[in-house]
Amino acid sequence: RKSGPDSKLQKTRLAARKAAFERIGWDVAERDDRLVAKRIAEHESVDSVHNLDQAGLLDAFLAFLREIGFMGFLEKMAPSRRQRFIVPSTLILLTYAVKVLLGIEHMYSMPDLLFTDPAMMKVMGFNARWMNEGLCKRSHEKRKEGKEPPKPFSAQMVANFIADLLVRESANLFNTAIRCLAKFGAFPSEVTLIIDGTDVETTEKCEGAGTVVRTETMEDASGQIKSRNIRLFGFKAVVAYEQCTEIPVAVIVTKIQRHESCCTKRLVRQAESNLAPGKVSIKRVLMDRGFIDGATMAWLDDRDILFVVPARRDMQIYKVAHIYAAENRGSVQRRKRTVTKGYGKNRTKEILETEVIGITDLKFWDTYADPESRKKIGRRGYEPRPINAVVVRIWDNKDYGPGGKVVYLTNQSVSKPLETFDDYDGRSLIENTLFREGKQAWALENIPQKNQRAAVAHIFMTFAMFALTMAYRTWMQQEEEEEEAYYSTFSRIKAADDSDEPLGVRRWRRELKKAVMDYVIVFHEDIYGIFHVMEFTVLAGYIVKELPEELGTREQIFARYGQRFPG
Repeated sequence: RKSGPDSKLQKTRLAARKAAFERIGWDVAERDDRLVAKRIAEHESVDSVHNLDQAGLLDAFLAFLREIGFMGFLEKMAPSRRQRFIVPSTLILLTYAVKVLLGIEHMYSMPDLLFTDPAMMKVMGFNARWMNEGLCKRSHEKRKEGKEPPKPFSAQMVANFIADLLVRESANLFNTAIRCLAKFGAFPSEVTLIIDGTDVETTEKCEGAGTVVRTETMEDASGQIKSRNIRLFGFKAVVAYEQCTEIPVAVIVTKIQRHESCCTKRLVRQAESNLAPGKVSIKRVLMDRGFIDGATMAWLDDRDILFVVPARRDMQIYKVAHIYAAENRGSVQRRKRTVTKGYGKNRTKEILETEVIGITDLKFWDTYADPESRKKIGRRGYEPRPINAVVVRIWDNKDYGPGGKVVYLTNQSVSKPLETFDDYDGRSLIENTLFREGKQAWALENIPQKNQRAAVAHIFMTFAMFALTMAYRTWMQQEEEEEEAYYSTFSRIKAADDSDEPLGVRRWRRELKKAVMDYVIVFHEDIYGIFHVMEFTVLAGYIVKELPEELGTREQIFARYGQRFPG
């Protein structure tokens, strides 16, 4: 350690910086590997050294949020219902966002899983005084003897803050995240949207939650199928999901009993608004039969947006399509594909056949018309707008006869009906990746408080973090060379393996943790550096006989960080 007048002056400057840093509030710690490496090589003091685990995830992720402009939005956001703030609202919003990112299910788990990680908290912007003393000593005299106050603050404080967000403020947070991604160029110029809804169940004690009675079918011990009515409480999230990037681009949160078809127009408009900064247009919309509505489909057709939606069995056009299919009044297309089943000795190959028929100009859907034309329904000479259909005759060797079974209604060409069939086949992506991942890995149904504002804020923030994370992972893959120069820690992480199976967020977290297990993060004041543990050891002056080949020699390590080799 240095001594003398220069050392005293340096200590005074550092103390002044620290005091200003604590009094002004907070700032996200900045990364400067060279400056931290200089302190290590010159054997000067540093504040702390931690293994790089979850802090490694947050390091580059925060840099990504700042690059796309979303961090700037968070820094200005605050609940309008709050008049006073002990700490800037950004810090609490970021804390809850990181909770969602890490998949922490319950609020009461946050102090143990998040607040006890000093590296993570410092990267987020918490200073040492807050971590050691907490924010304030309010009600300190009421605490039991020996019980420590929550540091830096209690999980209940975060929950109360989230519950103070108005619905429009929560929605604006999600919409701003998507607009930032669109402006950043995260989407192709034309997108296909998958629209679907999912229940976010709560208990009946949740204030403002909706209620609905659903029929549940189950098999008893004797093998008999029985049905029963169950009452559910909660909300419904209706989502527009971009098929190529697997990013939700628009979300509407409503009561659980509301029908999905009431939200389609509003959802498409919101998606168009969110994608507008990137000059992205909506080419196609895929929906399940719960969204089928003639007026809405005509509205999409008027906007030159293609759609594919299955017909209901009680519709006249469904029955007519079967009759036309049985009479071969359309374009028939079939294909065969070979699939492999089983492993090892039990591995077999099977040929699967699919046959569909495309039928054009069906005029048997009365409500499929513009508002002016719908006024003439029932009058003599009225003809609804023509629509095309694709009828499935054979589906993976399941033969449904000449008349077929499933009927897809669409306004796109059906001259090659297998294209429409394949388009709709991707609709299940939203259920398998977004909704299942959201409930299992992102704790979508674990709301912070039992009230409507808290539930809505949690849903919007969960989908926002999902969208930002998916875009971040794609960004890492596309910018691999640049990331290797600035964030060598993450250069070995791949966005997907050799299989076609998508990399789930839980597996992605495990791979990230494995990739950074040999790295440390070193803090000094409001800066930090990330080093391989062997690099840190060499910079500190120790001689390591066997260094990993990818790190190079001792001389190369010092030169990498702009330091003079002492030997």
